[in-house]
Amino acid sequence: MPTILITGASCFIGQLLATHLLTNHPTAPENKLILTDIITPSAPSSPHPQNTLCIQADLCNAESLSSLLSSAGTIDTIFIFHGIMSSGSEQNFELGMKVNLHSTLSLLEGIRNTPSLKPEGKLVRVIYASSLAVYGRPLPEIITEDTHPTPEGSYGCQKLAC
Repeated sequence: MPTILITGASCFIGQLLATHLLTNHPTAPENKLILTDIITPSAPSSPHPQNTLCIQADLCNAESLSSLLSSAGTIDTIFIFHGIMSSGSEQNFELGMKVNLHSTLSLLEGIRNTPSLKPEGKLVRVIYASSLAVYGRPLPEIITEDTHPTPEGSYGCQKLAC
């Protein structure tokens, strides 16, 4: 049974992805989801509610992060959606750095340093959601891998740093 961790799972994209993975994805009946956020996320309705674990966790807190990883079992894939949006990050630079950058680093280090999380010695797949804010303004009509990032604010810089 593939285990998928979604951070920031209370957000719009986190809820859409969780719903898709539990209902429409080819491996839906087999997917085990661990949904986490600073507030306890809601489990989306699905034909497989037993496959969803919702955990409140502060990824900026080492004890909370350790508890989350300890309860996860093995993890096949992580979707990183947690963060503080532009306005909050600009108003409180230190909090933005803590949530958008340091907690992501702590999460990745926690996974690297916890061998029991990795299924049968395999690598854990990590999908990190960035932001258009890394490209600054004016936004190009089409963004490709060759588009150079030029963030204008701290939020864009934090997302680019990850």
